[in-house]
Amino acid sequence: MENLVDSSEYRVEGNWKMLWNMKIPQRMKVFLWRAARGCLPTRQRLQQRVVNCTDKCEYCTSNYENEWHIFFSCQKAQEVWEIASLWGMISGEFGTADGFKSLFFHMLEQLEQDQLIAFVTGLWCIWKRRNDKIWEDKEIRPEIAF
Repeated sequence: MENLVDSSEYRVEGNWKMLWNMKIPQRMKVFLWRAARGCLPTRQRLQQRVVNCTDKCEYCTSNYENEWHIFFSCQKAQEVWEIASLWGMISGEFGTADGFKSLFFHMLEQLEQDQLIAFVTGLWCIWKRRNDKIWEDKEIRPEIAF
């Protein structure tokens, strides 16, 4: 079938097999897949789809909300990473990452199993915490989120 239809434009580089083989709930795998494919409804992406919304982060209201900001540069995300004892490791990789997707796959391949579970759980918790703030106006402490 691939010979009949050229689907190369839809391919995204990365260790997808590792993602799908992780021992985590399926909904977390789907979330990670959407994040790595650039399919999460960030405010940047919503505006690209002509949705009338602000482009600012719900927490800091001064930064443009994209995956990088939500998961790494927002102070609220950094609180979660510090509690998970991963902030030093994650921030140390910023210089070599080309963006969210690059850092995401790099971390998947570099982390030990327990750190890997903490990393993907941290991403999940940050996204859930953000959505609780946007949709329910609930501020969840990072200790509870993780």
